Amino acid sequence: MRPANVVKNAPPAGGPRPAVMLSHGTGGSVWHLEWLAEGLVAEGYLVVGVEHHGNTAVDKYLPEGFTRVWDRPRDLSRVLDVLADDKLIDAGRVGVAGFSLGGYTALALLGARLDADRYRSMLEGRLDIEPPAEFPDLLDSLHARVDAAELAGWPEEAAAPVDDPRIRAAYALAPALSELVDEASLTAIDRPVTVRWGGADENAPPAENGQRVSELIPGADGRSVGERVGHFAFIAEATEAGRAELPELFVDPPGVDRGAVHAGVLADAVAFFNGRLRP
Repeated sequence: MRPANVVKNAPPAGGPRPAVMLSHGTGGSVWHLEWLAEGLVAEGYLVVGVEHHGNTAVDKYLPEGFTRVWDRPRDLSRVLDVLADDKLIDAGRVGVAGFSLGGYTALALLGARLDADRYRSMLEGRLDIEPPAEFPDLLDSLHARVDAAELAGWPEEAAAPVDDPRIRAAYALAPALSELVDEASLTAIDRPVTVRWGGADENAPPAENGQRVSELIPGADGRSVGERVGHFAFIAEATEAGRAELPELFVDPPGVDRGAVHAGVLADAVAFFNGRLRP
């Protein structure tokens, strides 16, 4: 069974709580979203994040962890099974928030599915998609590690639904990989969605990612949080995260106040979840 390293933040009071599941970005960590988790906990939410196996900075990178992205929403559903069985959460009041590939993960739990043909083209290197900076030789490593017969079945797996009806609402920050998502699956989403992005995002350009999905999902609330804001402004600074140093790639451009970005997004996310998960 695929392992799952779970990070749980809970308010001091006991009893079932409304919950927000949390999904980190490509090669990142839930600790990079600690600012969001702590703010939601202060509002009375149980916040549960998963370090996605093979795709987390706290463990070894694996090419499967970067390419079998549909395993990520399954991670959160498995953890939700345990939480519901233990009566730690109010199962009728569960949301999800995610950053970058975690944004895709959040939307997948509401019904977003990958397009099998586009995914196959990506595996074969026929799509003009840059490999992640954390794993520049991703496809070569994948083909060296996984045999062709197994890879041949992945596109159909990628296109299978992984939605979880227990998830009532999704908050997606700078969602990535959206160009591989089937449009019809987005237009069929019928639960509340908020999408936020930075106008200067070069890693998940808004026109192909956040803006695209927000325009296709009925009723989605999508907007930029600032024209100078880049992709990594949504993660904690190295001194804040404390668990892993952030490389130079994550440094903000001049004039961007990451703390102010976090404060604005947190207030926005709290209002969103309060409006959907509170009685």
